[in-house]
Amino acid sequence: MTQDDVASVLGVTRQRVSRMEQYDSNPRLETIRRYANAVGARIESQVSIDDGHENQRDAKMAG
Repeated sequence: MTQDDVASVLGVTRQRVSRMEQYDSNPRLETIRRYANAVGARIESQVSIDDGHENQRDAKMAG
């Protein structure tokens, strides 16, 4: 899909889609969901504990 196609589905300008696609953009989760829907993608989320963080927490609790 072109940026014009995505913009049309989202009801925004092509420039707005372009800004959202830039590496340093920080769109809201709802914007990402709408974009994913527009291009036929699915969003998956996973939350897990970082091993390094878990070791720090255990050390603090033991100390």
